[in-house]
Amino acid sequence: FNENNKNNIGKILNYEKNKEIKEELVTWKLLTVVLPLITFLVVLILNIITNINAPHLFLSFVNNGSLPIISFGIITSGMPYLLEQLKDFPEFHTIRRRVMTIAIFFLFLSSSIYILETLLILNKYFSCFTNLFLLISSVYVYHTSKSVGVKMFILQSKNIEAYDENVDGNVNGLMGAITEDM
Repeated sequence: FNENNKNNIGKILNYEKNKEIKEELVTWKLLTVVLPLITFLVVLILNIITNINAPHLFLSFVNNGSLPIISFGIITSGMPYLLEQLKDFPEFHTIRRRVMTIAIFFLFLSSSIYILETLLILNKYFSCFTNLFLLISSVYVYHTSKSVGVKMFILQSKNIEAYDENVDGNVNGLMGAITEDM
């Protein structure tokens, strides 16, 4: 994104009259991002404790498709926010299309990594490099999906419309002040 796109997203998020968006974003992050990650980490710790003498089982758990599925869930939970067409707001429409394109790409990428990691469980002959590559890919896809999901949440139609109503109100108020002075 260019700086203008980033600024527009920031303006929606930091719009002082729409304080609900930050509260809703925290709830969305908690349910969509944090809760699945905590579940993954708790099971990971339990797996380490129960398989302390079998490190190969530890590696098979880390690359079992959990992170790509969490990433898939983050992306799919945000997609309905961008499916609604905006009639106005061309600058936000462009941003929404870009975010949706990236989201679809990462949706297919997380699905592909999930399939590869599932094959990894079935085929014990993958090399250590393949395991490491899949782990790094999973972590990268998770972090990017989280970022894309947050942008999808912020770019909801209701948030854009609320922000735009404020801009229109300010412009109309300023125009009224100018005409009164004349």
